[in-house]
Amino acid sequence: MAYDAIEASPYLGRPEEFYLFELAGSGLQYRYTPMRLPVSYQGFEYTPKAIERGSYTFKKDATSNDSLRIEVQSDLAILEHYKVLVPAKTMKLRIFRRHRGDSDLNTSVVFHGRVRGVVWEGAKAVVECDSMNSIAKRGGLTMNFQVPCNNFIYDSNCRLQSGDWKLQGTLTGISNGVTVTCPAFAAKPDGWLKYGFLEANGAYYMIVAHVGQTVTLLHGLEGVSVGETVSAYAGCDQTLETCYTKFGNHLNHLGFTWSPAKNLFESGI
Repeated sequence: MAYDAIEASPYLGRPEEFYLFELAGSGLQYRYTPMRLPVSYQGFEYTPKAIERGSYTFKKDATSNDSLRIEVQSDLAILEHYKVLVPAKTMKLRIFRRHRGDSDLNTSVVFHGRVRGVVWEGAKAVVECDSMNSIAKRGGLTMNFQVPCNNFIYDSNCRLQSGDWKLQGTLTGISNGVTVTCPAFAAKPDGWLKYGFLEANGAYYMIVAHVGQTVTLLHGLEGVSVGETVSAYAGCDQTLETCYTKFGNHLNHLGFTWSPAKNLFESGI
């Protein structure tokens, strides 16, 4: 029988759900089910855990949050990524639903989105999620009339290739999670990596200071140890001078360097 027919039936349905969490770009996946026994789907087993989700309803208006609240036991492995800071990469979530004894072909995706944050409440944790529909509804300014460049370094408008501005080496020291030492960093003058980023273990961390072979990160490293190979990329303070003298990329600078400092809307003419 088709999924819709079983789902609509008042007596035939025996629903089971399973949750797939995936940390984007890292290859890490976590599979759970609120069912009493393990559930198998497309060759993967979903482990029974204490999970309870709220209802989710798609809303057409642009002001809706389209969010989902999920209560889980506080020792789930995915929660380790949120105990200090929100992870550098997006935690995706898909919730599948089918009926017991049915085939994988009769499985429906009832939620597709990302984890926005986690709050601990005693023995449980609350996972707040945004749907992909909610993300698509959000709008905003794409560019501002400002002195700093509107581009982000290495994006499609900046046009610099990150691989051309990379330093790679082995970590020789980590202090407090945010101070990182690597001999390769000393190949460039102090400050060269400031406002760039460090790539380690599939995650990215903003660099806020660079002196010799040491850089300071905005957030602490997650799951990275001394002896691992890391890459650091040159930073940009988004000024026209830096774009010209450091990168020779001034033709792609998207700031308004000579805009007047006086705001006529505040002070008048």
